[in-house]
Amino acid sequence: MMLKKYRGEIILAAISAFSVIIMLLLNYGNSRLRFAEIKKIMAESVSTSQDIDHAGLIVQYRFRMDLYRKELTESEADLIEMKAASMFPELPATDNLMAEGITIRISALIVNTFKSLMGKPQFFLNRANPGNIALGTAYYYERNSLFIKALEQYEEALKYESRSRQRGGILLHQGFCFSMAGNTTDAIKKYSTVIELYPDDPVSVTASLLLEYLLKLSDEADNVKKMPDSPEKMEKLFRLIAFNDSLKVLENMDKNQKPERNIIMQFYKARCLESTGRVSEALTLYQNILMEKPSSEQAGYANKRILMISLKSNLRDESKKLVENNNSIIGDKSLQYFIDEIGKIESLLVKNRKLDINNHQDEIKSVLLDCEKRAALFNQFLGKNMKITTVSGDIIIGPVIYEDDLKIKLSTIAGEAVIMKNAIKKSEFR
Repeated sequence: MMLKKYRGEIILAAISAFSVIIMLLLNYGNSRLRFAEIKKIMAESVSTSQDIDHAGLIVQYRFRMDLYRKELTESEADLIEMKAASMFPELPATDNLMAEGITIRISALIVNTFKSLMGKPQFFLNRANPGNIALGTAYYYERNSLFIKALEQYEEALKYESRSRQRGGILLHQGFCFSMAGNTTDAIKKYSTVIELYPDDPVSVTASLLLEYLLKLSDEADNVKKMPDSPEKMEKLFRLIAFNDSLKVLENMDKNQKPERNIIMQFYKARCLESTGRVSEALTLYQNILMEKPSSEQAGYANKRILMISLKSNLRDESKKLVENNNSIIGDKSLQYFIDEIGKIESLLVKNRKLDINNHQDEIKSVLLDCEKRAALFNQFLGKNMKITTVSGDIIIGPVIYEDDLKIKLSTIAGEAVIMKNAIKKSEFR
């Protein structure tokens, strides 16, 4: 009876409540649209008024020339390289309003209706900006020496960029990637194109500087190539960004080098592999170096490179234990200073980290985990006296100085003894 008596009032109250809810939802949607619009305008303003930071590209060339001229130590150059890697700009995030449901869509329809009546441009519900995604991915690949992949992503980013300064900046990065990939001719073309297309823009000045540095590096590399093959030639070519030529020197050289020279060659082989995007191979070789010659200068450098690779790949946590275990093997007293200095810029290395680069990261994680297992196993044996009896009846006694899946190395009174594991009949600690 009560429902029938107040039926009209109840219906009216329900309609009123429904109207209030709809108005609140539309008000919320309208607010989200307004904030997104303001954010978009501010992001475009910042991006337009602030040139993409190209100082890192100049630094990349300059510190290599200084290292070649022996004006920098290896550790100093590593720190400068990391600072240059931190100079990539952070791309403005764009709200993906397409994923926020029907309320936002209805609000957009209402807002755009009024905008049309007033003759103002409509507001579009943006998905994630494909140009920014491509550019951010390119930055990641470039930072990790995957220059061919970076070039592909820069080319994709150009499709979505119409502003001259930003296009000029992308061309600069393409030129740099070409030069690091060993294609000096195309690198020169890219820098020259920037100078020709944007003569009155600051990006043209940067292109001129990069071109000047590249020509100096290239001319110097041409002179070094005339030298007889040697570890010194290999090292110089690496520092002059002639990575493939440096690897060819190693292939052509006599493999029967003295141990101290061989470890230097292996280190620069790893550096060349890293610089040409073969990072997994480089990591494995760095780990081999510091386990095989833990007292060498290159062992300390190798451990720092492992740390640097993990930082550039946003995998610092995954490498922390490995770097510590490695340092317990080699005893590098300079490592903590290096870590402290890197810590000052570490937060800058995680820009644009929400990118679909999991395949590369997964590969690096896998190698880091393998290296960590090797380091932990090596620590169990390192320095312990062992007695080995071979299948041929030989008995070898001495402290363990190296161990891997294939062989074990002992320090004996007669010198270093390398025993293949498949030749061991019995082994015991003493």
